Amino acid sequence: MRWQQWYDQGSFDDQGQLVEIQAVGRDITRYKRAELRLQHPIEREKSLGWLVDRLRQSFDLQDMFTIATEEIRYLLGADRASVYQFAEAWSGHFVAESVAGWWIQLVGGGRRTVWADTYLQEHRGGVTAIGKPWPSTIFT
Repeated sequence: MRWQQWYDQGSFDDQGQLVEIQAVGRDITRYKRAELRLQHPIEREKSLGWLVDRLRQSFDLQDMFTIATEEIRYLLGADRASVYQFAEAWSGHFVAESVAGWWIQLVGGGRRTVWADTYLQEHRGGVTAIGKPWPSTIFT
């Protein structure tokens, strides 16, 4: 996508009739992209402030999870955001989620989606992103 900026000026004859239009254009894509890059951190900071304010208004943990998933999904521009609660033996379930309109919800409306991830169970969590093994139990 490219952005262009145009300046137009009409030339008129003695009777006030338009004779020609002169136009000068330039590519301003570089400037618009820089402007957007500057706006993104500001928007993110505002959204995080809004999230914290909304979380402070609730004392119910489930409400806090719901608020957090809604705001984080919006902040990231994602189709889905969820909170997953681990249980013993590396299984668990989703406790809250926010989804875009066309996605199927895994949580809510009486549904409780349990995720028995055999990889996590077999490898006791596997290895972290920095190459260190997860603790022997996730509850310590």
